[in-house]
Amino acid sequence: MKSVWRLGSLLVAGTVAATVLGGIAPASASSSASEETCLVDAINAARASAGEPPLLVNADLRDVARGWSQTMLSSGHIYHDTNLSNVAPTTGRASARTSGSGRPAATSPRRS
Repeated sequence: MKSVWRLGSLLVAGTVAATVLGGIAPASASSSASEETCLVDAINAARASAGEPPLLVNADLRDVARGWSQTMLSSGHIYHDTNLSNVAPTTGRASARTSGSGRPAATSPRRS
């Protein structure tokens, strides 16, 4: 359980750092790609230390995320894409919802 919290903390810290540092100056495409690689490598290192398998990058989903990042950059605001379910690639599994949806990520089992 401690390793799960450590992994979650790393993800939050990485996201905050990327948001803060990313807001300083627009990054070039090549530096963005290398920053993405560094973030994935850091996440996978934390997963490995917790005995978890590495995550793989879905190139189609990455491209959707990059496009939405450009949209938010152009508007000067950070907000959710309400059309995400129509533009995100499907992988045979239900897509995860982003924060701010107003619904919990998981529900407790029903009791009889």
